[in-house]
Amino acid sequence: MKGYRLTIEAENDLDHILDEGIDEYGFEDAIIYYDNLQQRFAELVDNPFLYPAVDHICVGYRRTVCRVHSVYYRVDPEEIVIVRILKKQNPSSHLPIN
Repeated sequence: MKGYRLTIEAENDLDHILDEGIDEYGFEDAIIYYDNLQQRFAELVDNPFLYPAVDHICVGYRRTVCRVHSVYYRVDPEEIVIVRILKKQNPSSHLPIN
């Protein structure tokens, strides 16, 4: 597996998480949390099937939880695709329809 990439929506989610984290917890804590998410993404490359499939939500997707956020991703032949990073949002209405 070559690595991972984020969809535009996931990039926007990550930007929002960082901005919200800075506002609520301060710059240093927000960066630590941001780095934890980035580390989880990298771990997915080495163990893409470690976390459960969520076919009942969206066929072909998997989910890992990183503190208060759920990371929805899919395993493509060449890479891990981080599709969304959601907190309390309903994943059924925020994930692409297959």
